[in-house]
Amino acid sequence: MDGSDKIEQEINKRKWERWRARQETEREKPYFFCAPPPPQPSVLIAPQTTNVSPGETAAIEIRIDDVEDLAGTDIWLTYDSGIAEITEVQAVDFSGIAYTTTGTANNNNQMKINWADMANPKTTETPLVYARITFRAVGSAGQETTLQLEVKNLANSEFEEIDCNVSDGLIRIV
Repeated sequence: MDGSDKIEQEINKRKWERWRARQETEREKPYFFCAPPPPQPSVLIAPQTTNVSPGETAAIEIRIDDVEDLAGTDIWLTYDSGIAEITEVQAVDFSGIAYTTTGTANNNNQMKINWADMANPKTTETPLVYARITFRAVGSAGQETTLQLEVKNLANSEFEEIDCNVSDGLIRIV
């Protein structure tokens, strides 16, 4: 081994030692793993699209999902009553819901649904069925109406508003 080989060997040895020292430092660094954020509460219509023949009935559900400490609701459903009319409303997982239906001259009806139980708030990671609503198709084949949800208020037991995502639905007459 001549002098240049010894120098090259020494350089490589020092490079390797520096690399190894960096690896030791990397292993000693603390690593933090962040948990994903909790899911956003949601209010949705299921199924999202409902096909029904003229004169027949079909049921949809308003569901509430991923909510903690839910103690009160005020949810409005707007639809075209010239295409579909409500024939039945059932409380499923929320006993004691109250609702009213109002209409306008252009067939845009609103159903206002309310519920409160401050003593027994609800928490869920799976969808709760807020209401099951049966519609009768009164329009003609090819018509459809959007089932538009408007969440006026979801509140917890401290009377604080709960933010949520909203997904509308559709009734299509086939």
